[in-house]
Amino acid sequence: MKARLSFKSYKGFVHPEWNSYLKAGGLNHLDPRSSLVKEGLRVWAERLKDAFRFSGNSVQVKKSKHFIVFSSLESGELAQLLKRAEEFYSQFMSSPLKEIIDEDLVIPLILFRDKELMLDYTEHYVDLKNQNLGLNTAGFFLTSAEYPQIILHENDDYYAIERTLSHELTHFILRDFNLPVWIDEGLAMTFEHIHFPKEGSMNYFDIKEAEATWAQRANIKAFLNGKAWNFLRPKFTYGLSESLVQLLLEDLTTKEFINFLKIANYQDGGRKAFSTFYEGNLESYIVNLFKPGVEHMFAL
Repeated sequence: MKARLSFKSYKGFVHPEWNSYLKAGGLNHLDPRSSLVKEGLRVWAERLKDAFRFSGNSVQVKKSKHFIVFSSLESGELAQLLKRAEEFYSQFMSSPLKEIIDEDLVIPLILFRDKELMLDYTEHYVDLKNQNLGLNTAGFFLTSAEYPQIILHENDDYYAIERTLSHELTHFILRDFNLPVWIDEGLAMTFEHIHFPKEGSMNYFDIKEAEATWAQRANIKAFLNGKAWNFLRPKFTYGLSESLVQLLLEDLTTKEFINFLKIANYQDGGRKAFSTFYEGNLESYIVNLFKPGVEHMFAL
């Protein structure tokens, strides 16, 4: 039986030149073409492989134009995953987000053999108790590491790996923005559903129940401030996020939408950005979307 991967006992990750950058917010805002980032990523990759060996777990490393992947998938599956990852990336380059994407990005992607290993790795960086993560977590974008990265586990369902990757890649692309949760997750859901069916979207449950939920301004306030995700049903929060983002994409020009993202701020829940482009306030806009009897995009 393989040893349990414990990154808590492996101390070799941090590149010595990174300390000042980490204190200033990590490598998220550094030019990916800089020699520091390139050398830092190379050293980080070598140390990650060493950590796998240290714990008795095998790993293979493959690269494509925009990804470096650490995984124990079979070679054929890994090649397929890299191909799909590049397809997802290309989708961004043909979307309004192309204006903010650096074509020289190298995106680290780690696939652990099970959820336990994935969460153990994450504990090297964050306190899971405060992150609302658990064994139902398929993967996530990890910003608190030495280099921003996407981590997943090798679920028996390969389809789930690809689907989660398409979602988390959006968070990586948007990493430099201080976005409200609803915009960040709404865009991630939108790009995920370009490639995969809309399972669990607003259209898959009782609209009356949704109307009752969003008629309460306390729920809307919590939603905009990123607090509702802990107590409201995920279908409501993710569904509304995706729907609002789709309305923005349909209503705003590319330039306007990018400016909306630049103005949108986590601290005010996107309210200032909304009032810049629309009359009225965001809370009232959401309430009006869910008034009983209103014909809207959520209707079955």
